Amino acid sequence: MMRSGQAAIEYLFMVVVALLMVLLAVKYLQKTAQYAMEQANRTTNEVVEIIRNMTREAASG
Repeated sequence: MMRSGQAAIEYLFMVVVALLMVLLAVKYLQKTAQYAMEQANRTTNEVVEIIRNMTREAASG
């Protein structure tokens, strides 16, 4: 009976460790996705500004 209880506790411990690892991975992926979205927005804004400047230069010159 003692080995069965010990095995159950070890199993639960491993499940908790696995869940923590999954939680950490999800948090990391969320941060990475947020950074990628912000970078894409910055790049898009820069490209739009460059195109506007080129259009203004072409219209005035």
